[in-house]
Amino acid sequence: MKGFHLALAGLLLFASSVLAPAVDASAATATVSPTTITIGQTGVLAVADSDNGNLSVAQEATLSQAATINSLSFYVTQAAGELLLGIYDASGKGGRPGKLLAETKKFTTVKGWNTQNVITPVSLPAGTYWLAYLPNNNGLGFVKQNNSGNCYYYSHSFANGLAASFSASPKNCTPTTWSFYAILTTSSGSDGGGSPTPVNGVCSAVSGTAVSSAPTTDLCSTGTASSVTGSGPWAWTCAGSARLALRRQLSMAAAVRRVAPHKIPHRQPISAARVRL
Repeated sequence: MKGFHLALAGLLLFASSVLAPAVDASAATATVSPTTITIGQTGVLAVADSDNGNLSVAQEATLSQAATINSLSFYVTQAAGELLLGIYDASGKGGRPGKLLAETKKFTTVKGWNTQNVITPVSLPAGTYWLAYLPNNNGLGFVKQNNSGNCYYYSHSFANGLAASFSASPKNCTPTTWSFYAILTTSSGSDGGGSPTPVNGVCSAVSGTAVSSAPTTDLCSTGTASSVTGSGPWAWTCAGSARLALRRQLSMAAAVRRVAPHKIPHRQPISAARVRL
C-alpha cells in the first residue's frame, strides 16, 4: 500500500530583543586627571613700577578653554602694605572689566611671587577676562612692560575691597602689562564648562540578535562592557564615562538543535515537508 506521511523536518524559532531600563554605571565612571594652565604674564618683567596705592588696576587676559580659577599670582620687588587680587569678566562697556568673578583675601605682601588662592574657585568658559590688583600702600614695588597689553584703572579705597563691578568710566593705561597671572585647572575631555564630556555607553549591533551561545566580543559600540550574565537570554551593560549606561538583553529560543541533515537558520521558520514512503 502506498501512502503519504507528514514528517516534521524542522522547528520554528523566534528571537526577540528586550530593552531594559537604563542603569547607573557609577563603578565604571572614568577618572579624569586635571591639568593646570595659566593666563596672564608669568614672566618677571623689567620696568619698575610703584605708587599705585588705592588704585584698582586691571589687565586683560585671554582664556582659550573652559577652566576653574584657583589662585592669582603677583610679582613684588619691594614689599609694603597689603594687596587684594581678583578677576573680572569683560561685560563692561566695549569689553572693559565688568563683574567681579573671584577674589583673594587681603594679604601682607612679600618680595617675589605672591600667590594666593581665591576665596571661591569659579568655573570660567573660554573668553576674555581682566586680572585686577588693589594695593593699599604706594611703597609697594612691582614690575611691568609698556609695549603691549590692555589695561584700565580708577581710584578706589582698599578699605572697601575690590568692587563687585569695575568702574564704568575707568582711565585707560594701555599698553601696559604687569607680572601678574592666574592659575586654573581644566579636565581632559572637557565639554566647555569645566566638566568631563559625557560619553554614553551604547551596545553594538549584536544586541537583539539570535545566537546559540553567549556573545563574548563586540558587545559595545562605545563604552566598557561588563561581564555577560544569564543563560539565554544573556545580558550585559555598556558603561560610559559619565555614570550613564544602556542595558540590553539578548533573547533566544529555549533550545537550539540540529535536525539532520540541515542546520536550522535562526529567525527562519522551517516549513513541513512531505516524505513519500
